[in-house]
Amino acid sequence: MLSTIPLAEESLPDGWVWVDPAGRGVRRVTETGLELTPVAGAGVLRNVLTPRMVRPFEGDFDLETTLDLTEGRERAGGLLVYQDDRTLLRLMAGMHLDGEISLTVKSREHGLAVVGRGLLPVDEPRLRLARRGNCFTAWCGDGDSWYRCGRAEIPLDHRVEAGIVVETTQRHFCLNRCAVAPVEFSEIRLFSSA
Repeated sequence: MLSTIPLAEESLPDGWVWVDPAGRGVRRVTETGLELTPVAGAGVLRNVLTPRMVRPFEGDFDLETTLDLTEGRERAGGLLVYQDDRTLLRLMAGMHLDGEISLTVKSREHGLAVVGRGLLPVDEPRLRLARRGNCFTAWCGDGDSWYRCGRAEIPLDHRVEAGIVVETTQRHFCLNRCAVAPVEFSEIRLFSSA
């Protein structure tokens, strides 16, 4: 099964859902993709108020996206696998440093942990998360090659929400809480590995 985020704001086919707990997130369709704007002061790891586009999914899957981080250094974007506010996994580009890719896990058993981190100096990184049971493998790419950038074992329900997420960067969160530029996503895919 293959599901993609639609490029029409009016409808969200295939079960995609816009989640905006703070009520301040913005999503906008552009000529080249879908823009999501982070909410200053909100994060998926701290208070789970960040805007995201997710789809309920059961079983093993691969989740991929390409995102554009060329404008501004105050925002980050990536992939999210969400069970509840205390159990989730995210693969982010640009969270702490330019070009940084980080895989972070939050669970009752393990607390909060960065389980994979590296640098990929490109403005439009490709990200992929592969779920096989409770094992998640993270990949990042530059358009030509894929590089493994982390692996995590996290006990999650068979049914989770998977999709894309945006946040303000750590350096922006610490220095400034004003509005930030959007992150543009293109080529967003979620498909069963069965």
